[in-house]
Amino acid sequence: MKKAFCEPGNIGFCPPIAIASEFAIGSLGGGTLSIRRSEENGGDKDYTSVQELESDYANGSLHPGDLKAATALLSIGFLEKLSAGYKADPAVLKATKDLKNFQKKLAKMKK
Repeated sequence: MKKAFCEPGNIGFCPPIAIASEFAIGSLGGGTLSIRRSEENGGDKDYTSVQELESDYANGSLHPGDLKAATALLSIGFLEKLSAGYKADPAVLKATKDLKNFQKKLAKMKK
């Protein structure tokens, strides 16, 4: 996320905004994106609408670095929940084991 394209003020193409919009504010998220920053940079702020997030980013109130940091934490949290769900599902565990066995079988056949 650190190297994601995030031109200041450009809301037309900004992957961190797209990710935050979908995974925090949108249908997949809890409805809020929390940006943590120092008081010098405006202090912490919670966004509950995509329009508010885009507006602050477009006018420069939200720095790309702050947006990227919040989006990185958001992505990590989402992937951890997804991973925990997979590890708890017996069907997924069986499918993973079957796939590994199949890969071993193919490797032996190639020799």
